[in-house]
Amino acid sequence: MDATKPTDGVNATGSTGTSFRITEHPIEKSEKTFVQRQEQVELALLRRSQGIHLPLRLQAEKKCLRKVGHLPFLFRHEASLNSLTGRDELIGFDDFLGHRDDPEFMMNPHVILEKGFGLSK
Repeated sequence: MDATKPTDGVNATGSTGTSFRITEHPIEKSEKTFVQRQEQVELALLRRSQGIHLPLRLQAEKKCLRKVGHLPFLFRHEASLNSLTGRDELIGFDDFLGHRDDPEFMMNPHVILEKGFGLSK
């Protein structure tokens, strides 16, 4: 089954003719929730083998690490959380193509902090 299927009639721009309708890939839904489901499986395995204390401790540590602040001119990389969960050892899409929220230029940190504290005009 193709991801795009030609359809006759009016397309999204309002003109008539053949347009293409983009459908969701069958695996796309599964990939969106993969990390969450993997964490649930790992916590269930730890609960059965170690008891309830270890999954509760890991969840508390993750919650604390998500609250750690950062400077406003830097992208939030969450290095501590990634090392706790083991994601620091994985090479993913963002590692070699960059993250969409990570700017390629360095902003002036003094100007950004002064705006944040309300010191600049």
